[in-house]
Amino acid sequence: MAVSFNKAPGIGETRDCTDPWNFVIVRSNGDVSLCCRSEVVGNVKSTPLPEVLESDKAKELRRGVWTGDLNYDCLRCSERGVSTIEDLRARVRKGVADRAAEEIASLRSERHVLRQIRSELLKERAGLRAHVEAIENERDRLVQHSSALQADVEHLREHASTLDGERPHLHGHIANLEREVRAIEDERGRLARHSSELQTELTRLQGHAKALESERPHLHGHIANLERELANFQAHVGNLERELANFPAHVGNLERGLEAVEGERERLARHSLALQEELTRLQDHAKTLEGERPHLHGHIANLERELASMNARLEAKRNPIKRILGLLKPDR
Repeated sequence: MAVSFNKAPGIGETRDCTDPWNFVIVRSNGDVSLCCRSEVVGNVKSTPLPEVLESDKAKELRRGVWTGDLNYDCLRCSERGVSTIEDLRARVRKGVADRAAEEIASLRSERHVLRQIRSELLKERAGLRAHVEAIENERDRLVQHSSALQADVEHLREHASTLDGERPHLHGHIANLEREVRAIEDERGRLARHSSELQTELTRLQGHAKALESERPHLHGHIANLERELANFQAHVGNLERELANFPAHVGNLERGLEAVEGERERLARHSLALQEELTRLQDHAKTLEGERPHLHGHIANLERELASMNARLEAKRNPIKRILGLLKPDR
């Protein structure tokens, strides 16, 4: 089958084709063409696509269509008609300008988004730094609190040891009081027996006084002495009985004091154990915070690298604008 071709452009005319500025084909082997019929202008497996599009062959193809100095493939093209050079240039300029405007608007929008992301990252970095500082302050406070708790534990241990040392002394004091109470009881019994004996002696003397009326004055004097002695003994017995009555209350107070000391010792022991557990927990928490600190610093470093990468991407986005504006030059 014969291949039909559009007519060749005349003077002041060129092929009605904007593909070299708007179109690119990358084949499976990496070859790059600027339209479906043009020669290969490069290969992406050996050269990046932006460099291929700016290669001498690509520039020469665009220059030929731009000036009407067409190569063999463009002269024999059956897909595109003929246009004046000025009309083609106007459409190429408009297309390039439209794409540049769209690219610039897209870049501006992306730059705005990147600036917002950068602002948020800076805020997050500041927040993380403040959080790290707060964690370090908390760690210092926990270390101080741990030291204070350790001192409290040592003080409580010393106090418990002191209470343990006082316990035998209190038990001995109670035993001494109990022996003293028993001695007072014995003394009370002895005095009661002696009072009974004195009462018997008084009765006997009174009977003897009646029998010896002639000796009455002498006996009366002796009886008076015995009665005074009996009154003194009775007063002494009363004093001993009151003291004996007070001793159980005193012993009870000592026993309650001992029980209170025992309760305080047990409470201090439990409090000491709780403080020891709290100290262990705080030490573990301080270790955990210390372990998180490198991670937070690493996260801040990652955020700073990401911020630098976004700034580099923003800078890279400006290069296509320069390239597109360069396409508007007549020698391209």
